[in-house]
This record gives sequence, C-alpha cells and structure tokens, in this order.
Amino acid sequence: MRDHLAHRYFDTSHAILRATVDNDLPDLQRAVERLGQRLRDLDPDD
Repeated sequence: MRDHLAHRYFDTSHAILRATVDNDLPDLQRAVERLGQRLRDLDPDD
C-alpha cells in the first residue's frame, strides 16, 4: 500500500484507504503496544 500511496496517489481508492485506517490500524496499534509491553517485561531496567 505504501508504494501505491507514494507513487500513484491520484489512482488510490480513498474508500479502501479509509477502511484500512478505521479497521486495520487499531488492531496493529494494539499488537505493537502488546509487543512493547512484553519487551519492557523482559528488561525491567528500562
């Protein structure tokens, strides 16, 4: 998707982009936050 957005912006379906932001990014954010927490748990000196 990054290549499409960067190089073919005017050919991008804004409905698909909006659906990705609304539906997929929150799950990705939660997964990254869980991973960060697991890493902090492994190294309590942080």
